[in-house]
This record gives sequence, structure tokens and C-alpha cells, in this order.
Amino acid sequence: MTTANFIHLRVRSAYSLLQGALLIPKLAKLSVANKFPAIALTDQNNLFGALEFSTKLSESGVQPIAGITLSVNFGDARSDPSHTAIFGAKAETTIAGDIALLAMNDAGYANLMKLGSQAFFDPTEIEPPHVSFHRLQEHHEGLIVLTGGHDGPINKALLEDRADVAADRLAKLFDVFGDRLYIELQRHGMPEERDAEPALIKMAHDNSVPLVATNDCHFATPEEYEAHDALMCIAGGNYIIQDDRKRLTPEHGLKSTEEMTALFADLPEAIDNTVEIARRCHMRPLGKAPIL
Repeated sequence: MTTANFIHLRVRSAYSLLQGALLIPKLAKLSVANKFPAIALTDQNNLFGALEFSTKLSESGVQPIAGITLSVNFGDARSDPSHTAIFGAKAETTIAGDIALLAMNDAGYANLMKLGSQAFFDPTEIEPPHVSFHRLQEHHEGLIVLTGGHDGPINKALLEDRADVAADRLAKLFDVFGDRLYIELQRHGMPEERDAEPALIKMAHDNSVPLVATNDCHFATPEEYEAHDALMCIAGGNYIIQDDRKRLTPEHGLKSTEEMTALFADLPEAIDNTVEIARRCHMRPLGKAPIL
């Protein structure tokens, strides 16, 4: 990998159905234009775009990092009736939050595929896709884990004033992943992020877990925010004028290296760790010739 100051580790493509708006060919062009030496794809609970991503980015001279954003049930979350199941039905769930997993090697990619499949096979028919923490324990080899942004299990527990639960979840992840665990910080200007960040930094220092800076990219530029907001309304069955609905921000785009280093100028180690993680990931999915 060529010299780099920051690597995007949280990017959702259009394969994050009704969430991401980035087409993979466009992502490849943007990566080249921004001189990104590497980039990770972390679609929501699936690897549908992994092979196309690997092929397009490699052809463009960019290191592809295979990953997934995975919903996890730690078995300790409060029931939340606001979750939407696969076909729009409302279903109570105890999903703690979303983490990101990145494949370091072939074993890690095999485990990504297993976890992505189990996210759809394990839940009941009206539950949204997710895996249990037990599944994560079974299939952790070769994977790096990021604790998630404001939708992550650590952040959500902190925002619920359950610091003990946040600490327990971090301890569980550390017991499984060890030095492959990173506490994730995001700065999209959302109150939830600002409220949780001091506690996250303290947890990282107290437990000797490294910090990593990410931007949860759903689209390319701030100008695409309004179109993406309409997509989110379609996904949730809402109207744009509604106040009580999920929203992102114009900051959820594919920021430049300069923008990210300026955003985290007070925490340069969190930027540096994105490069360290990219260097630890050295595999990419390969296609196979037809056997018939």
C-alpha cells in the first residue's frame, strides 16, 4: 500500500438496500480521484457487492478491504419496538447495535460470509437480520471489529445511561477479539455522537483499546444528501416533512483525506489507526471460472 494518512473503513454501497446510494463503479472512480490507496466496503448485514467491489477497486489500483456492518444481539438490550422487519412489519427486537467487521485474511472472509448468512437465517421471520453474540464468538477468526458509531452497541448503552452495560459489551468484545478490537469514533455533527464521545475515549484509555476514526459514508457528496434522505423515507415508510424519523446528515458523504484529518486533528492516533487497520487486511475476494 502506498503512503497514506487516512483510510475510509465504513462505506455503504447501494447493496446496503434502501440505505446506501453509492454505486461501486462510482466508488472506484471517487477512490482514484481522491487518491485513496485503500478503502473498505461495509454494507449492512450482507456481502452482495463484495466481489464486484473487489474487482472494480483492484482494477483501479485501490486496495479493497472486505467488510460488513453487522447487527448483533448481546442478550442484554432493552426491547425496542421501533425496528422494521424485512418486509416493513414492525417487530420488537433486542438488537444491541451495529458493529463493523473487516476481513484480515481468507479465514476472516470465510467468517464474514458465514455471519452474513446467519444474520438472515437465525432471526424469526418478522425480526430484522442480526446475529447473536454467540455466533460472533463462533466466527471471529481473521476479523477486525470496530465498535460502531451512534448505532453501535457501546454508544447506545452509553446514551441509555447504562455505562455498566457498555463496559460489559466492550469486555465481551475484547475477550473474543483482543488486539483486533478498535473503539470507533464518528463526527457527523450528531448530538448522539457528541454526547457519547468523552465516555468512549475514556473507555479506550482505561482499557488500552485503540481508537479509530471513521465516517459512515452513505453517499458521495453533501449535494446528494437530500436525495438520500428521500431514500431513507422510502425505507422507513415515512414522509420527508416528518420530524420523528431517522435522519442522517450531509456529513455522511465520502470525505477527503484532508477533511478527515482536520476533523480529528485533536486525535491523530485515531486517524493513524485507519492506516494500521488497512495494513492488517491483506486479502480480497476472487471470482471463479464457471465449472460447467
